[in-house]
Order: sequence, then structure tokens, then C-alpha cells
Amino acid sequence: MDYLLRALPFLSLAVALGASCTTRVVRSDDDDDDDSSSQSNTATTGVGGGGVGGASTGVSTNVGGGGPTDGTVLTDLGTQSAGNTPATFSFEIPDNAQSFSLTVTSATPNTGAILLELTAPDGTLLYRLNNNGSTSGPFEPSFSGLTGVPYAFLYPNSTNLPEVIPGTYDASFLAIDGNFNVVTSVLTGVLLTKRAPAPPTAGAFGIDIWVTESSTGLNASNAPNEPIIQEAIAAMQSIYANAGVQVDVAWRDVVGAPNLAVVDNGAELFDLFNRPDAERNGRLAVYLVDEIDLTQQGAILGIAAGVPGAPFFPSAPHASVLVSLQTVGLGGGTQLGETMAHEMGHYIGLNHTTESDASDHDPIPDTPECFQTQQGAAFPELCTNADAFNFMFWTNFQSPQSQSDISPGQSFVVRHNPAIPTTP
Repeated sequence: MDYLLRALPFLSLAVALGASCTTRVVRSDDDDDDDSSSQSNTATTGVGGGGVGGASTGVSTNVGGGGPTDGTVLTDLGTQSAGNTPATFSFEIPDNAQSFSLTVTSATPNTGAILLELTAPDGTLLYRLNNNGSTSGPFEPSFSGLTGVPYAFLYPNSTNLPEVIPGTYDASFLAIDGNFNVVTSVLTGVLLTKRAPAPPTAGAFGIDIWVTESSTGLNASNAPNEPIIQEAIAAMQSIYANAGVQVDVAWRDVVGAPNLAVVDNGAELFDLFNRPDAERNGRLAVYLVDEIDLTQQGAILGIAAGVPGAPFFPSAPHASVLVSLQTVGLGGGTQLGETMAHEMGHYIGLNHTTESDASDHDPIPDTPECFQTQQGAAFPELCTNADAFNFMFWTNFQSPQSQSDISPGQSFVVRHNPAIPTTP
């Protein structure tokens, strides 16, 4: 039977890149320098999304709309040195904050950051990575496992966490290399805070779908008029509409890089994820490619640059997901749209509801969990009484079936991401 992985966490993809993989057709998650430009914004669909701007060190800037007491605020936390002693970022959260995200980047090439500890203003330990690899505290941040990319976390990423309270939070980080050794580096922190008088019930954000130089002849001009693409966009937008979030879609072309239509090595993957884009303006980049084949075990149908990814800063790399047109052959436009939604969900901060071997599940209490396996895998046919139809289930059905369910808890997480502006 052919199954496809819908977005492996970064660590799993990193392992897959260097080791054998048991799946044949893979759909995964993940993320250094290329400045090839991309152009042509030719079509727009849906409702406009907001953006985030820059800020000077220690200065907060209202970037997500709203007045002086609501909206999204960006704060540059400056730099801290990390080595045998962790780097600690202390930051103030106002009394009207609903959520926050912290993104940390390592200045040393081929290194990354990992969250060591997070404490609340009242001294509550929210998270600690212990020396033996176990964790303490109620918060479960994701970890990409890849170096050379920003590390980000979203709080809250579940409905059962202590609520955000005003005061000073402390977050400590280590710098690590690709073998998970602690190294010395300078870390830079950027904080996004979502302020609102009440928990957000609606939101909107924008994506730019960048079409590579496809062998199919698809481009930014004709894609919006293709029935299968229209079906895909409708399926993706419907999932987020069920969460109270509207997604604006614009189309653009990747030009001058025909090799990127088939991503079959890490350099090409990093090329796409690191392409500078001064016109991004707070929009998530969705790269539409002909094929992704990084495991020598079959095609990956989607990759996301983090769980969550770094917020959609203008000119910032990594704010990207990749989706393969091979999805169309496996389930038509609906499958393509659900793959888009799935990878975007990872980038916004959602994990798989059930992982491939059923040993791990997301931290959201209202998403069903599957514990049934066959040959070590939790195939959706075994999980129809649980989460098989959820859009964040780890893999697809062998015979295409819609996986578009989104729970209230998942919707809560999506709406609370500070990069998604709240709407009335």
C-alpha cells in the first residue's frame, strides 16, 4: 500500500534525509543562501491579510492593526550570547495580551537554537528541557531538529495551558550544532504579542502562492483559472473558514530558477526557503513545485518551515511552505488544497494529531487520538473512529477521502498566532 506522510516534524525529515524511510510516498515538514528574485503578482482571491514590520532593539511597534491597546506588537529583544551558559531573554507581556510568539536566530552558520526553559511572571515553570532529555512543565513546544534555521514557539499552543498573564517572562536558550552539541553563538530574539480585550474569535491572513517554472505550463497568470487549482484553493480556505479565519491568496512566479521545479536535494530546498523577498509584506509564501523527492523513498508532497515557523516578517526568509503538484494525481484538487492547509497548519503552530507510530499526539485536548497500528504505522483506515479525518492527521487514506476536520482547540491555536491579525 502506498501512503504519504503529511508533514514530518523537522527532526524526522532530518533523519529521513540521511537514513532509510519505510514509506514510499512521503508528505513532510521543515527548512542557506540564494538571492534569486521572484516576480509577478497577477491574481488575488479572498480577504486581505495583515503584515508585521521591523523594530529597533528594545522598541515595540504595533504591526497588526488596532489601536494603542490592541493589535499585534513586535518587539526586538536584541542579542544574547549563548554557550555553556544559556542565553536568557526577558520580556514584558502587557495585561491585555492573549498570546505571544518568540523567534530566536543563531548568528553562527549551521547552528540553531533550542528552548531550554520558560517561566511565567508568577514563577510558574511552563517548560524545562532536562539533562536526560525529558521535559517538565505543561507547555509542549515543538523542536525542528534542524540547524541554520530560526527557532520559534507559540504560547499558548493548546487550550489547556495556563493563560497568558502580565509581567516578565524569562526564556532561556542553548545554541546547538547539527549533532545537538552545545556551541557558542550569538542569539537574536524577536517577540510578537497579540493584544485584544478578549480571546480572538476571527482572523485573516494572506499567502502568496509562488509557482515554479512548471513542466505543466502552470504559472501565476493561468493558475487561478484552472478548475483543479480553484478546487484546491476552495478546500484550503474552507478549512480555515471553519476556524473563523479567512485566507487571502495572491499568485506570483518564481523566475530564473527552472531547477527548483523539482526539489530533489537539500540545497534546492534551502534555496527556496531562504529566498529573500522584500515584497512579502507579512504574507506566508507557499511554493508550488512539480515534485519534492528528498528521501530516495518516494515523493514528499509538502514541507513546512517550522512548527510554528518564524512569523511572516517582510524580507524574512523561512516564512515558507512547499507543496507538490504530485498531490493532484493522488486525490485531485481537494487533496492538493488539504495538503496546503496541512502544511500551513504546521507553520501556524499545529502538530500532527497522531504521529506515524501512534506513540505521540498533539497537545490539544479535544483532538481525538489514535493508538491502533499495523506494521508499526497508524494508518488512517485504522483510525476512522478517532482523528483520521482531521486535516492534521499524519498521512492520507490509500483511497482518497477528505481530511478536512478542524477542532475547536485547533481553531483556538490558529486564531491565537500573533502573525494572524484578529478581525471583528
